[in-house]
Amino acid sequence: MFMNKRNCGILSALSIGDGFPIMSKGFLIAIATIMLVIGGIWGVGNIYKPNPAASNATNNQESGVNLTEEERQRLISAFVSNYTYTGNKDKIDQALEEIQSRTDPTVPEMNQFVIDEYQKSMSELENLARQGDYQAQRNFAFAHATDPKVAGADPVTGCAWYLVLYNSDAPQINDADLSNINLYCGTKMLSVEQQSGAETETNLLLKTIYDKDSDIKISSYING
Repeated sequence: MFMNKRNCGILSALSIGDGFPIMSKGFLIAIATIMLVIGGIWGVGNIYKPNPAASNATNNQESGVNLTEEERQRLISAFVSNYTYTGNKDKIDQALEEIQSRTDPTVPEMNQFVIDEYQKSMSELENLARQGDYQAQRNFAFAHATDPKVAGADPVTGCAWYLVLYNSDAPQINDADLSNINLYCGTKMLSVEQQSGAETETNLLLKTIYDKDSDIKISSYING
């Protein structure tokens, strides 16, 4: 049960201890119950304090959308970054204004709004990546490799795009790109089955984007 400051002060005064040695436990519980009821009548608006864990559990039951606060903030940062790169500052402003206008960030509608904006921004970023934009490919790969899966991020796709950009012949390719393949395509991140899926996706993307016939094998890029 949630209590406002008024009730907390009353219960503190009535708690069992040195201050009231002659009052029975049953009597104190009865008094406390009465005061909680009165407090509910006086200050309903101040009693409830959202519990993030409870709210997320409710979100999951009501809508299937379950974001922790960390996931929510990660997705907001991601869509701000994506929209920034694709040149859509207006979309950032609109989305942030919508988020700030909501009083409870844990309700299902808020979670779904954040996910929708994230997915829209990812779609725009993918369009640039498919046009051969090196940095868009890096950003898209990183997002899929590290963002919450509940929003649609897929580490298999992340690995595939790291392999695509490394085989794109872009002049910006450097050792860091190979390090990313080692990190995000290795067995610490992907199962053998997932690696096979990433190889298939890579070959398809290289054909679609660069008209390259390839037979990419992750093992040839992984150290050790």
